[in-house]
Amino acid sequence: DAITNGLLVAATLGAGAAILGVFDADAGPVSIGQEYLRAVAPSWLALGVGVVLGNAMAGAGATRTTMTVDLAVILGFQFPACIVAVAVLGMPRQVLFDLVAATNVVSGLAYAGVFARGRWRKALGAS
Repeated sequence: DAITNGLLVAATLGAGAAILGVFDADAGPVSIGQEYLRAVAPSWLALGVGVVLGNAMAGAGATRTTMTVDLAVILGFQFPACIVAVAVLGMPRQVLFDLVAATNVVSGLAYAGVFARGRWRKALGAS
C-alpha cells in the first residue's frame, strides 16, 4: 500500500494538471485542484496506513470498531475543525485543504492506535 500510495502521490503531484485537465480544461478549476493535490496528496501515505489497518479489523469482523474510528475522526476532528476554520475564523480554502490532509494523518494515527491496543480482538473472542 505504501508503494502504491507513494506512486499515486508522485503521479498526481507530477502530472496533476494533465489529470485534472481531463475533467475540466478551464485553468481556474485546474489550479484549485492542483492546490488541493499539493496539500492533500502527501497525506495519502498516512491515510493508507488507516485503510490497511481498518480493512484488517473489518475483515476480522470488527466492523463496528472501524465505523466508530471513522466517525470519531470525522465528527471529532474534521467536521468541527472545518466549521471553525470557515464559519468562525473565515479562513481561506487552503486551510480547508490542509485540514483534509490533517484528517488523513489523524485517521492513520487513530487506526494505528486502535489496532495496536488490540481491544477490538477481544470483542471478537480472539486472543
